[in-house]
Amino acid sequence: MLRDALPTLTTRHRGDYQPYPLVFAELHLHIRLDPHRTVVSNRMHFKRVASGAFFLHGEKQEWIAAKLDGVVLSAAQYSLSEQGFTLHDGPMQGVLEICTAHNPQANTEFEGLYVSSGNFTTQCEAEGFRRITYFADRPDVMSVYTVHIEADKKAYPVLLSNGNLLSHNDLADGWHAAVWQDPHKKPSYLFALVAGQMGVLEDQFITQSGRAVLLQIYAQQKYLAQCQFGMACIKRAMRWDEVHYGREYDLDRFMIYAAHDFNMGAMENKGLNIFNTKFILGDQHSASDEDLGLIDAIIAHEYFHNWSGNRVTCRDWFQLSLKEGFTVFRDQSYTETVGSESVARIEAVKFLQDQQFKEDAGPQAHSVRPESYQEINNFYTLTVYEKGAELIRMFKTLLGEARYRRATDLYFERHDGSAATCDDFMQAMQEVAPELDLSTFSRWYAQAGTPVLQVEEQFSAGRYTLNFKQHTPDTPHQTHKLPVPIPVRLALLNHAGEELPGTARTHVLMETSNTLSIEGLADKPVASLLRGFSAPVRLEFARSEAELFTLACHDSDGCSRFDAAQQLALLSINGHAEATQRYHAFLQHALSDHHTDPAALAYFIRPPEAGSVALRSSRLVDPQALWQAREQFRRTAYENQQTLFLATYARTRPAGRYEYQAEQIAQRALNAEVLHWLCQDPAHHHLAEEAYAEADNFTDKWSALLALNQSQHPRRAVLMQQFIAQYEDNPLLVDKWLSLQATCPQVDSGQLQSLCQHRLYDGLNPNKLRALIGAYGLRNWAGFHRADGSGYQFIAEKIIALDRQNPQIAARLLGSLDRWRSFTPAYATLQQQALEAIAEVAVSNNVRELVGKALN
Repeated sequence: MLRDALPTLTTRHRGDYQPYPLVFAELHLHIRLDPHRTVVSNRMHFKRVASGAFFLHGEKQEWIAAKLDGVVLSAAQYSLSEQGFTLHDGPMQGVLEICTAHNPQANTEFEGLYVSSGNFTTQCEAEGFRRITYFADRPDVMSVYTVHIEADKKAYPVLLSNGNLLSHNDLADGWHAAVWQDPHKKPSYLFALVAGQMGVLEDQFITQSGRAVLLQIYAQQKYLAQCQFGMACIKRAMRWDEVHYGREYDLDRFMIYAAHDFNMGAMENKGLNIFNTKFILGDQHSASDEDLGLIDAIIAHEYFHNWSGNRVTCRDWFQLSLKEGFTVFRDQSYTETVGSESVARIEAVKFLQDQQFKEDAGPQAHSVRPESYQEINNFYTLTVYEKGAELIRMFKTLLGEARYRRATDLYFERHDGSAATCDDFMQAMQEVAPELDLSTFSRWYAQAGTPVLQVEEQFSAGRYTLNFKQHTPDTPHQTHKLPVPIPVRLALLNHAGEELPGTARTHVLMETSNTLSIEGLADKPVASLLRGFSAPVRLEFARSEAELFTLACHDSDGCSRFDAAQQLALLSINGHAEATQRYHAFLQHALSDHHTDPAALAYFIRPPEAGSVALRSSRLVDPQALWQAREQFRRTAYENQQTLFLATYARTRPAGRYEYQAEQIAQRALNAEVLHWLCQDPAHHHLAEEAYAEADNFTDKWSALLALNQSQHPRRAVLMQQFIAQYEDNPLLVDKWLSLQATCPQVDSGQLQSLCQHRLYDGLNPNKLRALIGAYGLRNWAGFHRADGSGYQFIAEKIIALDRQNPQIAARLLGSLDRWRSFTPAYATLQQQALEAIAEVAVSNNVRELVGKALN
């Protein structure tokens, strides 16, 4: 009966876009904060493009009153619905004022204005502003905002919003007020407000033109010391954007607020970024090297949005990758220049292949610029972000460094202060490189799925020929894909792994197939293809185990070397005897290599995750059989090279005082990976215990716990108890402790249910939900895919409960079930049943859209 009562989901189509019929020159918001009844008065200066009725979005608000040019509107002049406000008629220009109220304390969805840990916080992207006030809540409607905030001074001493602070004064009855103005036009999704009790860390940045910018990070007073690293990251990102893109900061101050309850990682609101505490708080005693690297990258990402997203925003949400894909590429480039370029690129490629390729291969597959959607929050996806970044990288490859920079300069200058499209970005690229035919590049934006690049080789009489062919598999609602431009960076090696002079080049496949020939070779070479992972495609190229060994040991390109090692491991897991022998020899070579960056070596020797093995399987997957095969592969490889693993571990043990600098980070990364191999053997568990006890930094402690977490050794439980006893007052480290529990292969749903009742668990906090429920469903292959289906049932129950509290988080958890058709019948049926149980009672658009796609 419930299903019959639910409204039909509305589908929005890219082709239906129409410009909004009003221009709002100014927006004046008067906000009187109260946790249970906040009152918002919104005074809008409008000018019509056309006469007639107009509509403003608005949801979940208490209506108070409306005025047009100072006169109260009569009931006949307007109408209200669950979606918004319609003014039936009115002057061609004027001032419309709407006053409403809502309850931020009751907002468990964390969209719009809500109360988090006693503080007021906002999240308006994508469509949260309509829960604060009535307005044209779409990205192409841009206005100048002036915001007057009032609150009880004792309860909320800090009042923040976008832009520059115009005034701050005391009011009667212990209240105070602050007025902020952002001089730059922005869409409503970039509006931000923060109010509450918090401390502030301050610094200064001098721009390339000599302006002084005040830098402020707001957080709970006890966490300010953990903001020092983030402050250094801000300054580094600001300088990098000036040097590499010519983009200077444009306000008097740049602020970050650390929020404990936040659905996203961070948000780029103009001048006032709001960050999940996970991605801003950290030092050597509370964050690992990997955590600190993420903090650096995410701060850079959100800061870079000041131009690629804020100064130039997207016309509509179909163009989301215009800002997100471009900015991901910018933050990836930043990471490559401030750290190890090779390691940064391998990390990005591994994430893309393991996660985004999975999205492309499932029922949620969609193009970088989708043609339709039902719930926009479901399209903040890896396809839009990570694959979108790869499209920008291909532009840079095709144009070259200098022309790419000229094209981005042109794009920023032409569209500054406006809402643009992906076509506008491509047009800038084309204008700077008129001799290149980029007309078919739009297919990358329009077509879903991962293209397959098939390569065959021939060698005869000194001529080496590569025959390239491409196709993109069918995806839901898309068949018969057209060819896309594929830049293939390549070089030829001899069998000793040395690059043959004059063979490095970028070959571009524009059509369905073409051929490349290189002459004058004495012997058949070993081809190193897709160097730097120059295009987001699946490469099908039949190489011998000997050639893969050569590439894995000697290729100067990190991505090619990593891929060859992964291919050998996959073949070994699938039972190829020669691949197993070659992989053992590769491990011997890698563990004896004292010249390659140790952080890169750590990636080279890391075996593919179970999910990655499954994604590359041509057969239906039996998850438990796959897990056992992978574990057997790891045990055999470890036993074959046990002595060398021990020697490498001893050689890479940290010495001296901890520093967050490249050489030490690389040593710790390799040491941690080797420890993970060693702890397959209970005889070496003492090494993890010793590492934990001796650690002077969080990285080494965390590496020791991760290494032990794959076992049920009695000391694991002891160390886990020590960890939580030491860090229970740090919410972020409690999250890490929960994630360890959730990803232990032996954990079952009963133990997880007990953890849901733990005094340190908060079932409304997004970080806690991701750490426990998300980690179990998305990262615990053996524990989640139990033959009795208890893991699937557990996740389904949590999604159903969350659907009414926080639909965004509930929808994210569905990713653990949506590829059910790729499993053997017994497991597929159990996953299907879990999805059907969710579909039967789902109420939010977020969950209903995704579960419908998964089942249909």
